[in-house]
Amino acid sequence: MYTPSQYLSLDESLLLWKGRLSWRQCIRTKAARLGIKSFERCEAETGYLLQYRLYTGKNTAMYPGPLHGFNDKTAKVVLQLMEGYLDTGHVLVMDNWYNQLLLTRYLKSRCTDVLGTISRRRKGIPHAIKDLNPKQLERGVSVGRHCGDIALVAWKDVKLVTVLSTYHQHEMVPGRRAGQAVLKPTVVQEYNRYMGGVDLKDQKLSMFLLERKRNRKWYMKVFKRLLNTSLLNAFIIYLRNPIYRMYSHRQFRLKVAEGLLSRYPRVSRCHPEYRINCNGLFFVWNRGITSLFIRKLIRGREFKKNRKQLRCVRCTALKKRVVVTVMCKLCQVPLCLGKCWEDYHTVENL
Repeated sequence: MYTPSQYLSLDESLLLWKGRLSWRQCIRTKAARLGIKSFERCEAETGYLLQYRLYTGKNTAMYPGPLHGFNDKTAKVVLQLMEGYLDTGHVLVMDNWYNQLLLTRYLKSRCTDVLGTISRRRKGIPHAIKDLNPKQLERGVSVGRHCGDIALVAWKDVKLVTVLSTYHQHEMVPGRRAGQAVLKPTVVQEYNRYMGGVDLKDQKLSMFLLERKRNRKWYMKVFKRLLNTSLLNAFIIYLRNPIYRMYSHRQFRLKVAEGLLSRYPRVSRCHPEYRINCNGLFFVWNRGITSLFIRKLIRGREFKKNRKQLRCVRCTALKKRVVVTVMCKLCQVPLCLGKCWEDYHTVENL
């Protein structure tokens, strides 16, 4: 149905959930801050959701055994999310939680470029970058190291940022920060452009929340989130067609709802009818008109006055003790709503 562009963004998303759940996470950089975490791979420019994995605790194995020779859980998350998209020339953009040098070399061998930040404490980082002291560096200074196709660039802005790329060199391009002209590395500029695919998807969904705050079951909220995301994906596919760009996001959702209602209208339920006898008066009975003959007993004087008659007549005949608060207006007999009511008015020999 949809072929994504070259740049793919991999990040975690947080679904707001304040109830009790053993794998509930707290991520202060997200809008929800507290909820159910999921690993997602989206198209970087549109936010189209391509792959989804729900986080269910650190002891939950995302994949039993090694995956492509990797036993690290983080690497297995990345490789699982990239299933079906390796060897196709995509560029995977991810942050320092996922990036590591061995994984980057493997993805590069599978015709998949990698772009993203990386922690200087990772294994294999050269000492020229690992031993940098941010306090001794002036703003705008950059240090680069290369090994084959992999380039590591450390750039001092407000903080020291280390970026990894498999298709860039140590090049500087003009940019602007706070209205002033600055020079920044090309890898930093492209990382800022293509990293926000998952956050873009969450931002678009925040205006149309199908998942409400009062869901008591977490899995129903996850289901509604996926349903909401599928509507967003359908809207992105709709925008790809240059002929039919007529509706906004809100109008598109209304048209989808109208189309579903016209295609699957509500069918009136037909119930079997019975000819009943109430004190010599014959009526055609079904569930639609049952309420016409129901009398609800009010708790109080009437309840105390008729307390000996509050046992269901049909259940009493079956040697069951069931106390009810309704009776037939015509028969003046307490009955359970449902089968007892139906049997009393239709069965000849009770």
